[in-house]
Amino acid sequence: AAPLCGRFFPRPPGQPRKSAFCSAFFAGFCEKSPKSRLIFLPAMLYSRKAAPRQREARRRPRGERRPEGESDRMLRTEYAHLKSWKNQPARRPLILRGPRQVGKTWLLREFCKVEYADCVYIDLEDNERMGALFSEVTGAEQLITGLELYAGRRIDPASTALILDEIQAVPRAASCLKLFAKDAPQYHVLCASSGLDALLRTGADFPAEWVEIVNLHPLSFFEFLTAAGKDELVELLRQRRYDLTPSFRQEYVSYLKYYLFVGGMPEAVEAFRAGRDFA
Repeated sequence: AAPLCGRFFPRPPGQPRKSAFCSAFFAGFCEKSPKSRLIFLPAMLYSRKAAPRQREARRRPRGERRPEGESDRMLRTEYAHLKSWKNQPARRPLILRGPRQVGKTWLLREFCKVEYADCVYIDLEDNERMGALFSEVTGAEQLITGLELYAGRRIDPASTALILDEIQAVPRAASCLKLFAKDAPQYHVLCASSGLDALLRTGADFPAEWVEIVNLHPLSFFEFLTAAGKDELVELLRQRRYDLTPSFRQEYVSYLKYYLFVGGMPEAVEAFRAGRDFA
């Protein structure tokens, strides 16, 4: 593994080979680089040397509060993409695609709560009224009026975001996104979908060229570290500070084991960071 590591991740001058190996592995793993796959197994075997008592000392009893400095929000890297989308002068409706329970709805609502003065949220799953509305509309103005009547408040294009959750549940709603893109681009329309691929396989009319699709995956190792309040460890890896990462090797190994055990689904990560609870 060491020759492979040296080939793909050159060792900085003066750094021990063992330290360079660990630093290169973590950098490649966190960035999801294909090169890291070649050294994944040897690095995992090497990480078994972690001291059990040090690992145990980092666990907090159930119910104990997080120390100061840990973030109260589970930051996702896609948040920056959403901000960039918001600032586009001629934006298209955005669809956040991903499996269930991956945090799509939470991310959209959190984004709208921070970035907008108001947010209109409509769940299309098992929603017969919305199914009837989208099947009858023929223009953007008519559609917006119907959505305002359903929500009970005005949708201001300057300060209000519109969230359509589980848009694949109403196939006609997906095709109507073209109306927003062509005739009403000033509106901020965000959609969440956990079954978009299934909708496309049915042959439904989908305006792919009139929407922007963003894929949301489970938390990466970087996001896991951030959720655990270890932003400084993330910065060391992003900046490739291989001269400093060996000093924190034991902490990186411990949190990598936590990540492999807990996984990247937001609910499990939230339970872990709330009290290091593995139950």
